[in-house]
Amino acid sequence: MLLYFAKKKIGMKKTNFFNKKLIFLFLIFFVSSFAEDTKAEKKQASLKANEFTINYENVSIIEYIQFVSKVCNVNFIYNAQDLNFTISIASKEPITKQSVMSSLMQVLRANALFLVEDGSNIIISRSEDIIEMAPIVEKGTKDIKNPIITRIFSINNVSPEAVFTIIKAMVSTTALIELVTPTRQLILTDVVTNVEKITDLIENLDRAKSPLVIETYTITANASSTLITLAKEIMAPMVGGNPYLLIPQDSTRKIFIVSTPNLATKTLSVLKNLDIKPEPEIKTLENQQVFIYKPVNRTQKDLKNALDGISTNLKKDGMPHPGLIEAIDNLKWISETNSFVFSATEATIGKLQKLLQSLDTPISKEPSFFLYSLKYLSGDKIEEDLDELASKFKDQDVKDQNLIDVLQTAKWIKETNSILLTGDPAAIEEVKNIISQYDSIKQTKINFFIYTPKHATLKDLDIYLTDVAKNLKSSGLADPELIDAIHSMRVVSSINSIIFTGADETLAKVKSLLGSYDVSKEGMFKGTFLMLTPTHVTLDDVENAFKDISSHLKSSGLADQPLLEAIASMRAVPTTNSVIFTGDDDTLKKIDILFNSINAPTSKQAIQELGKTNFWVYQIQKATPTQITTSIKSITADLSNLDSSDKNFIKALKSMKYVKETNSLIFVGTPDALKKIEPLVQKFDIAPEKGAIQSSYFVYKPVYLKGPELECILCEFAENLKVSNLDNEALYEAIESMKFSEQTNTLVFTGEPEAITEIKSLLKNFDVADPNHPSTQEISGLEDLGFLVYKLQYHKGDELQGALKQIGQDLKATEGEAATKFKLVKSIDSIQWIKITNSLLCTGDKETLAKMKELVSSLDVPLKQVFIEILVIQTTLTNVLTFGLDWGSKFQYKDQAVLGVNNFQQSSPLSSAFNKITNAVTPTGTDLSLGDGFNLGVIGDILFHKGKSFLSLASLLSALQKDTETSIVLTPKIIAQDGKTATIFSGQNIPYTGSVIQNQGANTSTSTNLEYRDVGTSLSITPILGNSDSISLSITLETSATPDTANNTVQLGNITGITTTKTNMTTSVQLANKNFLVLSGMVTDTKNRAKTGIPCLGGIPIIGAAFSKDDDQNSRNNIVIFIRPHIINSFKDMQNVTNNQEDYFREQAGTPTLERAFDESTELLKSYEND
Repeated sequence: MLLYFAKKKIGMKKTNFFNKKLIFLFLIFFVSSFAEDTKAEKKQASLKANEFTINYENVSIIEYIQFVSKVCNVNFIYNAQDLNFTISIASKEPITKQSVMSSLMQVLRANALFLVEDGSNIIISRSEDIIEMAPIVEKGTKDIKNPIITRIFSINNVSPEAVFTIIKAMVSTTALIELVTPTRQLILTDVVTNVEKITDLIENLDRAKSPLVIETYTITANASSTLITLAKEIMAPMVGGNPYLLIPQDSTRKIFIVSTPNLATKTLSVLKNLDIKPEPEIKTLENQQVFIYKPVNRTQKDLKNALDGISTNLKKDGMPHPGLIEAIDNLKWISETNSFVFSATEATIGKLQKLLQSLDTPISKEPSFFLYSLKYLSGDKIEEDLDELASKFKDQDVKDQNLIDVLQTAKWIKETNSILLTGDPAAIEEVKNIISQYDSIKQTKINFFIYTPKHATLKDLDIYLTDVAKNLKSSGLADPELIDAIHSMRVVSSINSIIFTGADETLAKVKSLLGSYDVSKEGMFKGTFLMLTPTHVTLDDVENAFKDISSHLKSSGLADQPLLEAIASMRAVPTTNSVIFTGDDDTLKKIDILFNSINAPTSKQAIQELGKTNFWVYQIQKATPTQITTSIKSITADLSNLDSSDKNFIKALKSMKYVKETNSLIFVGTPDALKKIEPLVQKFDIAPEKGAIQSSYFVYKPVYLKGPELECILCEFAENLKVSNLDNEALYEAIESMKFSEQTNTLVFTGEPEAITEIKSLLKNFDVADPNHPSTQEISGLEDLGFLVYKLQYHKGDELQGALKQIGQDLKATEGEAATKFKLVKSIDSIQWIKITNSLLCTGDKETLAKMKELVSSLDVPLKQVFIEILVIQTTLTNVLTFGLDWGSKFQYKDQAVLGVNNFQQSSPLSSAFNKITNAVTPTGTDLSLGDGFNLGVIGDILFHKGKSFLSLASLLSALQKDTETSIVLTPKIIAQDGKTATIFSGQNIPYTGSVIQNQGANTSTSTNLEYRDVGTSLSITPILGNSDSISLSITLETSATPDTANNTVQLGNITGITTTKTNMTTSVQLANKNFLVLSGMVTDTKNRAKTGIPCLGGIPIIGAAFSKDDDQNSRNNIVIFIRPHIINSFKDMQNVTNNQEDYFREQAGTPTLERAFDESTELLKSYEND
């Protein structure tokens, strides 16, 4: 029995030993892993020996200064009384010595302390007068020991003033920043870290972000190589790192400039100043050399004649460098030494030497020289051919040495494209024959080329090519074949083409020249335009007709390109019912002829249909509106009295309306009735007899009523007459012609004399004082004291009362006690506002009251009004991507050991459910919580040893991608008076919990206060109108909205709040009437990248996805705000604005049903007008 227990005990010990061994090995594994990490951290720390992690809490600033002095090897001089405060510093990541010093200086500056650096010493003082120049440190300097430095920046591309304004707002007030405008330099003195950051900022701002441009300069007086060399040297300090290319094209004497706009403009200015005709060189001993030549083989006379002949030919053909001609003309013959003396520059003397060597050749019999002018080929090619021919003669043992000598001594004179031949006369003649065989156009195959212009005219091409040939010849360009091909040009007007003859290579060059010039000028400025207004057809008819004409002209082969381009430039202007063409004068005359044929009056006007309504528009041709409408109304009345059975015809005649703007008549009815009306109206449309009707005008200045009031009264009177079927079209037309001028306060009428007489009578009856409610009324008082009651028309009485009282105060302040004796001041002091009638009451004598009446009437004037349209466009784009794997495992062995490992992320839905699982608690279906997007999860629990051991596993794979696009367009519109603030709000009033109050006692009571917040669009505008069309606006716009997400509420304890997005703008602008202007714009681009995971394992490619979770979120929010004001000068303008907005909102209704509902609603206000 004892032996059994002993064995059992030994077995238990072995088991315990085995378990301890496993635990020990597990600890060793983890300790070794952490040991390796610790070694890596030590190694990394050793690399950052110059960085510090500082954590101080509420320590004296003096103690921290001592620490900085020790770390940065800097001495501080200070007064301890100035440093009587404490600081706290907490750093999560190591910082450098420069950052430590910079942070200390910023803290001292924040406490109104100033720093002065003196070598390795820094003085801390509260005095602003001590200034010490900081050392100048260039960019890229390493190991900067000074805490405060000065750096000079050179601004190349952007505006120095703009950079100065940006930097000035970013640095502290103690930093020194100055702008040197003439040299485009910026000087900054500040702490090292701030200077380095501002350096990076200026480099980003001063990059040449403008696109490259190509400019062309035409050379006039100098060689391209000289100009390019000088320009590059001059522009070198300003180029910097920007692209800068100067490319010559000697054939056209042009230099192409490829660079930024700023550099290109400056280069053009430099080239223009450099490219001037060189002045005659002043001869001095420094720039002139003397060359003495003694003839060897030729006589003085032969050489002198040869040189004079060369000089004459050079002068005739034109030479770019006159130094050689001048040296030849000024040569001197010294008979004593039998030599020539030349005075010229070193380069010219070199040319003279070569020239004299070619002339002074050995004499064979009767040596001579000859200058052969080439016609077709270039001289360098002839020279090569002659040298090659001389070599062949030598190889073939030709005995004529004189011929070989002439061939070998032949020299090409580039300036005149000539060959200089010297030697035996007979040999020269043979060489001349040889050259003539080479210099012949018959060597190439003659071909012809027919060119038909596409855009330019024949005349323009002729002028262009003639100028090109002239420039080629004057510039010394050795291409006679091209010049001859241009001169062979023949214009064939019948087929609108040009014919050229020449070699294929030469014709190819001509094609290139034509292609570079004959390009479309569409979009370029054309000096003349033509505006035409159709009277008999619509704009659409005009556009379609011209398009058809253009199509037919092209198909028929007509090559009148200016006419086709003018038709293509056609633009319709619906607001003025006109079309605009651009082109030259001749082309526009053709356009006018075509337009008159299109806009011809037709006897057959189409009957149009709008919905279920048929109408016919007739354009009046000859008769006056009054004449034709009176005749139609008369026949309509006669047909009605006859009780005709054709009611549709009579109804259509009664529907006649005259449209003044287009001078036309509109009839509404059935198609059959409208067809019957056509011949009837045409018979009445005849010209009136000469002298039958005369037109007149009348100008009236209102006496008692305001101009706009009289305008409304007359318009209402005319409408009432029309409703009563009174037949007086002349009077209606005269009233409709009425125009009110604010500058002169007058009404202008035009019409027939009888109608003008009737209007005069009406104005006498309408423009009278109101006996029941007079605007002003004088009441007699005691003796010389009277009362004045002024009925205000446009303003509240308290506003004018305050203005008048202020006038009285100013008079008192100016005149002193004497002002109190003024009758006008006394009358102003007596002003009272009668609120119930909005009248002003004052006292005084008759003269004073007359002045008061004039003063008040000048103040009581109507304010201008302005219609303001605001457009707010806001777009939002959101992209969200989430991907991750959560997993975990727990293991228990016989209630003796527990092991667990997991990779749960924060707020993982799997964490809480997995932690509850034990040997007694198994997973259920509700433990596996699946969220949005793709989810794949599993939870398992396996039991061993009768429940004493278990193994739990859990895993959840989640992936979600979400894209959201939002577009918001707001168009608030409002009418405001001059100087008055107008406010509009459109949105919701959203409730939220403002506060929760609990009263605890025997019975606990809780009360919740509900508050409201306005969410939507709020607009507040104050306009100020000038005498011209300029408008000053003070605008405050606020747009807010609740985000369309599930997390749009905030819970703080028992209080529930709401989250809103808000955009606010407050500004003042000045713009012209009806101008469209952008007020503000903002682009917000947000990128969030979040990655959580196990260190090291989460960064392994591919495998790391099992140990990490990625959350990426990109969002972009764009908002831009526009404004357009429209000044309302008259009631007609107000009516036009109302009609336009009514049409706009009807179109924005969306569906026919909503449009019908909109019309029904507006008819509620229009019912009186219709009646």
